[in-house]
Amino acid sequence: MSVVYPSKKLGDLCHVARGGSPRPIQDYLTDAPDGINWIKISDATASDKYIEHTKEKIRPEGLKKSRLVRPGDFILSNSMSFGRPYIMKTTGCIHDGWLVLSDKSGLFDPDFLYHYLGSDAAYRQFDRLAAGSTVRNLNSDLVKTVDVPIPSLDEQRRIVAVLDKAFAGIATATANAQKNLANARALFEARLGEVFSSRNAGWRDTQIGQISEVSYGYTEKASFEPIGPKFLRITDIQEGEVSWEKVPNCPISEKDFRRQKLENGDIVFARTGATTGKSFLIDNPPDAVAASYLIRLRISNNEVLPEFVQLFFQTPQYWKVVNEGTSGSAQGGFNASKLADMHLPIPTLEEQRTAVEKLSIANRQRLELLRLYANKVEALNELKQSLLQKAFAGELT
Repeated sequence: MSVVYPSKKLGDLCHVARGGSPRPIQDYLTDAPDGINWIKISDATASDKYIEHTKEKIRPEGLKKSRLVRPGDFILSNSMSFGRPYIMKTTGCIHDGWLVLSDKSGLFDPDFLYHYLGSDAAYRQFDRLAAGSTVRNLNSDLVKTVDVPIPSLDEQRRIVAVLDKAFAGIATATANAQKNLANARALFEARLGEVFSSRNAGWRDTQIGQISEVSYGYTEKASFEPIGPKFLRITDIQEGEVSWEKVPNCPISEKDFRRQKLENGDIVFARTGATTGKSFLIDNPPDAVAASYLIRLRISNNEVLPEFVQLFFQTPQYWKVVNEGTSGSAQGGFNASKLADMHLPIPTLEEQRTAVEKLSIANRQRLELLRLYANKVEALNELKQSLLQKAFAGELT
């Protein structure tokens, strides 16, 4: 049997205010002992509950253009992953990507409000109130209108105790899944290291551009109408695979399609963003082209296996080159010229086949565990939201 809890507006429970960003921020950063913690969106991750440390500090005069937050305050992201809450455990100034919520009513248990603000019920309200299509933002006055269920403090504490116990079990299950995934990765990487550390006289050094054609993907807008070929984007490559049925299409001329068409054995490479360097070996694709933020490699040397090149793209030496080539880029990118210039060691064709065969089983195990892990984490997150929904609907026993 459910219980209907009374509700309050968030603005009746808390003072709500927006942060601010002194500009240019470089002029306010300091290492001085009297510096104030400077809290940016990047100082928090999805798994954090508290903000305890920051990477940077600003001079005290920067406070005039920002906003001070104190231990016990909530900060709430008001752009990008808007609505995500954190509880302050330190004093600091907040970036303008944050809202601060300070208790003014004494009507809520902090952990209860934290759980509610992180629930789908709260997110739906934030989503409805957020403005903007590309970059979403929450207006502080509108946030004050969000409804929050407020049972008695004793009932709030009971709900928190039940949720915390359940979430501890979910965290343990997630950690076990992460451990199994890490073990599979370690096994694959160990075998990968064995292959590329056992070089003999038959190995030769070459460059990507000497054994393959390197080209950029096609520039067009994705369409979810069945018009033209599939339009493979970076975000379509997840957990080492592509669900082609979910990939959008794109309009393209017959001439451009012949030039851009993805073939068996092509390797696509993410050239920008957080996934720069991620690669994917194309295997039996439908009619498809790569989007412009991908680079396409097509091996043009019969003495080189695409599967072996893809193995090299998993090695530490490969990632070292990518990371060094990316670090000097304002956009964090790695272009086609840099990729073509990259050196890689190539053994005989027979040794390549042996290496691919040796690593295929370990790689399949790794990818299968990666998929299982992703499915398990998704299921655990759904369970967590289901518990939160029951909690705030008065159904949690």
